[in-house]
Amino acid sequence: MRAAKLLGTAQALREQAGMPIRGPDAELLEEFLAPARGLLSADQWEQECRAGRTLNVQEALAEAGMAGQCTAPNRAHPRR
Repeated sequence: MRAAKLLGTAQALREQAGMPIRGPDAELLEEFLAPARGLLSADQWEQECRAGRTLNVQEALAEAGMAGQCTAPNRAHPRR
């Protein structure tokens, strides 16, 4: 399931950046994930999360269906 896989990617990236989710934010995240988590067994959820932890940012964007849609603003022509 895509939600579990992308969660794994996000967790890995936050760990690498030293920015874990804490307290109320972690509780809110779990609340939003509960419906998706309920669609899989605990083992399936963990397997998908582990798979997501191996994705790089580009792979995660492709998994999310966002590949090629995220671009940096064009700085060559500043607004006037």
